[in-house]
Amino acid sequence: MDINVYLKSAFQVYPTIFRDFSLFLSKDCVRDAILNPPLPICCGGCSGNMLKNVTVSKAGKTAFSFSCEQCDVNSGEPQSSLGKAVWALYRKKGSGYHAVPPIIQENSYQVLDKRAAQTSGKEVALRWLAAVNFVDRAWKLQTKTGDFKQLSQDDQEYIKTITLVLGVVKRQAVERLAQLGVDVSLPENNAQLVGEMKSITEERRRYYPLYKSNLTKTMAFKVSKLLN
Repeated sequence: MDINVYLKSAFQVYPTIFRDFSLFLSKDCVRDAILNPPLPICCGGCSGNMLKNVTVSKAGKTAFSFSCEQCDVNSGEPQSSLGKAVWALYRKKGSGYHAVPPIIQENSYQVLDKRAAQTSGKEVALRWLAAVNFVDRAWKLQTKTGDFKQLSQDDQEYIKTITLVLGVVKRQAVERLAQLGVDVSLPENNAQLVGEMKSITEERRRYYPLYKSNLTKTMAFKVSKLLN
């Protein structure tokens, strides 16, 4: 399957607020930047040197990870590419990396600023976080379809990398709310977030009959599970 066909099918499922960012992710220049992000040099926790670790399995597969030589900050489970290891580090809670790479930060902030002019910054930021959470669930479901398995190995790697990127965007969304003085762990704010998630799910469920025909049978099946 052509990756552009795959991404267009996935696009149908996304809430309106996420669509500008989704189109941004489909650009060739963005794909290259996501697959080949700058490697971390300094630790986000203690500013120590970051080490690039390379391991080779008995089957001959190479995997990558990063760790600080001075503290316990690390990227976690080894990844099949350097790019994935970088995003795994940036998305990890406690890694200390608050400066999201510009390729992601600038565009997603543009999405928020564009809509903040129409309503309150807090409302938009909460809806953005709910949308990212929704897309994260949808993205992971879509990688279990036959469509995903029909992609080339390189395209599958890109899709898997975006799964990690979404984790970084989620962290960024929480930090944007913190800048607005909103702690999403507080019951009243969490209740609003849950309400936004329900609203987004209901929106996509309401329009499902209109975009169902644009999905393959396997993706339509997964989406119906997501919406129910």
